[in-house]
Amino acid sequence: MKNRNLVYIFLISVFIFACNLPSAVPGTNPTPAPITFTPIPAIIATGTATAAGSTVPHASPNDGALNCRTGPDTTYAVAAVLNTGQSVEIAGKNSVGSWWYVKNPAAPGTFCWISAQFATVTGDASGVQIVAVPPTPTNKPGTSAGVITDIGVSVDPNSIHVAGCIGPIQPVTVFVSIRSNGPMKIKVHLKDEQSGEIYVNDMNFKKADFQDFSKSFTPLVNEGKHKISLTIDGLDLKDFKTVTSYTITC
Repeated sequence: MKNRNLVYIFLISVFIFACNLPSAVPGTNPTPAPITFTPIPAIIATGTATAAGSTVPHASPNDGALNCRTGPDTTYAVAAVLNTGQSVEIAGKNSVGSWWYVKNPAAPGTFCWISAQFATVTGDASGVQIVAVPPTPTNKPGTSAGVITDIGVSVDPNSIHVAGCIGPIQPVTVFVSIRSNGPMKIKVHLKDEQSGEIYVNDMNFKKADFQDFSKSFTPLVNEGKHKISLTIDGLDLKDFKTVTSYTITC
């Protein structure tokens, strides 16, 4: 009997405790919203390729001054002179591409010709057009307005071996040829890099002609490469090959 009473008391206590528990307040524990993922569109780099514009070709002297003539040959008069570092725009060329037709730096709005051999080109010259060549200048009868059209300078032998760099040394001979398109008088100088001036020669062209001469001399015994140069009083020979050389080995 006593045990049964204890059971009743326990059940009543549990019931009372359960009734006194706080009830849940609506809205205090909301159901979490479902997580959704919104795809982010990929960012694609776009752009428009810009073609590089064509570069206007220019020419400048390789080394030193360069004559700009009224036509593509040394028989034409000099219209201007390009100095070292000076650049001019190329506007054309002759049929074989050996001369450039350029804007005249001395007279805006006009053009002149420079030898391609002595010029450095920058830019794209592949599309340069061929330009008509002016008539070759001729000399009037009775005048002395000849023009040098060709020069040749060479030396033989161009290599000398000297045992122990002690003489004697064999002589070398310089050969010079000059062509003029008309009557003219010139004074030619030959200069050895070691010895200085070795020869002076007066040449008289009575008409369009070709003349040549030679000069032998004994060089100093100094090992290395030595230049021999030709000059003509009062004339700019930039368009011609006027330097040769010989080499001494020991």
